[in-house]
Amino acid sequence: MAKKNPSSALRVLGLIVVLVLVGLIIYNGLVLLRSDQQSTSDLSSSHSFVVSLVTSACWEGVIGGPYSGDRTVQGCGSRSWPVTDNTVSASFQTTDGLGKLSLMIMKDSQTCLQKNDSIGSVNGAC
Repeated sequence: MAKKNPSSALRVLGLIVVLVLVGLIIYNGLVLLRSDQQSTSDLSSSHSFVVSLVTSACWEGVIGGPYSGDRTVQGCGSRSWPVTDNTVSASFQTTDGLGKLSLMIMKDSQTCLQKNDSIGSVNGAC
């Protein structure tokens, strides 16, 4: 009668455990890769915006988008800001509440929004 070698059974069991672990690592890597590709595709639909404010007054405002976040800006006179995002919003007000403001938002080099001569404040989104 032939004796079974217990070490060969342990080797087979060890090989199975290693293969299962390698399979889990590969599966988790593919899942992570898919989620990274999905968030990249969300950003791939972003556009090039230029937010322009035309005024001779001093002002303060907020410009932002869902991925770029909000940024507070302030100054005097006309100014433009580039933004790369899916959408953009902008809101400005004069520091004295009296000056005239004109807002224009360009999206991929085409006019998306234009608001002229608002007194005290102006806002818009594309």
